[in-house]
This record gives sequence, structure tokens and C-alpha cells, in this order.
Amino acid sequence: MVLLLLALLQSPSDRPLVGDTVWIDREVRAPAGSLLRPLPWDPGQVASLLGAPVVEVRTDGWVLRYPLVFWEPGRHRLQVPGPLVIREDGRTDSLPARAVEVEIASLVPSAAGADTVPPRPPAEILPVGERSIQPLVVLLLLASMVLGPLQWWWRRRGRVAPATPIAARQVLPSPETLATWAGLGEWRLVADSWIARLEAQGGEAASGRLLEELRAARFGGGDATVLEELCREAAAR
Repeated sequence: MVLLLLALLQSPSDRPLVGDTVWIDREVRAPAGSLLRPLPWDPGQVASLLGAPVVEVRTDGWVLRYPLVFWEPGRHRLQVPGPLVIREDGRTDSLPARAVEVEIASLVPSAAGADTVPPRPPAEILPVGERSIQPLVVLLLLASMVLGPLQWWWRRRGRVAPATPIAARQVLPSPETLATWAGLGEWRLVADSWIARLEAQGGEAASGRLLEELRAARFGGGDATVLEELCREAAAR
């Protein structure tokens, strides 16, 4: 155990560890004006590709940077696929793969006895939980303590009195407005106002001759002169 602690206090190694992000670079030289198309890469079971390669443009080509993560320590040999280079004249060059070696360090320090840690004794069996209605009883008591006073206060208020509907009142134009409409020759508006006024009066006015003639002249396609005379008759009453 002492050796393991001493190993942890030592300076870390320059080698990447298992789980670290490792960038693998590959330089590609090509004439100016060319296009680069990286090919998909499957590193295998020892490593995983974290994302698409990062392309850095240079004066004489590009630099491809692949982000990887390794799951096993040791020295690994990988084949980095070659990209496609598309020239200005339309020709395509497929570059060959390139072999690289990466050495990955272990998370566990290499100290004496670090790989021979004795296993811990088995844990005791957990007891099976018991079901109880106590939480439900406590919850019901709390609910009754809160809702009981609230219900009592609500009953003391009494019933809410029903709202009395307010009869709608019909707003009729004033005599000055009717005179203005008559001066403009808007006898249809004047006739509508007198029809509504006579209907609102009720009684003999709602069933008289003048109201019937106004309705017939307004909605029966009567002469405008007749409609004007009837409106003047209604105004003279």
C-alpha cells in the first residue's frame, strides 16, 4: 500500500493514459487549388474515434488531426487511412494508408503489489424491506389538518348569490344624427333607425301601419321617394 501511494505521488508520465484524448496527425502535401476529402476510419476495438478529423490548411497542403480515445494500455499500431486529393483538372489521387504506433499508459501506477490487491470480503445480505401503512396514515392526518379548517371557513361564507342578468339596452341614434343622415340622402339608415325605434316602443306603434309600410319600403325594394316620405312622417309624430 505504501508503494502504491509513493507511485501516485510521482510525476505523471508523458505518455497518454487510457481514456485520454489522443490526436493523431497526418500531413498531406498537394498542389495549390486541390481539394481534400478524408475517408471514414474505424480504429478497431482498442480505440474509438471521437469525431470527424480536423483539417488545417497550409501553404503546401493540409494537416489531418484525428481525435481518438484508447481503452487498453500498451503499444498499439494503427493504420491511418489516406484521404482523397482532387486536383483542379478533375483527377483524383487516393493516398495510401500510413502506419502509426501509439503507446498508452495504464491508469494504475506500475508499483510492486499494485496488481495484487486482495479482494474485499463479501458484503452482508441486505434485509428485505417491510411494507407499512404508517406513511399513508401520516399523509391522511396532515391532509385532514389542512383541509378541515379550510372547508369549515368555506362553509361559513355561505352561498354565492347568483348574478342578475342586465337587460341589454338598444342605443338608438339621436334626432340630430337622423337629420344629418337625411341631409346626406341616407334614407336607408334613417328607415332602419325608425323601424328599431317603433319596435322598441311596443304596443300600437309596433303593430301599426307606419311600421309595416316602413318595413315594406326598406326590405321590399320600394321607391326611395316613398321611403323618404315615410321617414318624414315618422319624424313628424
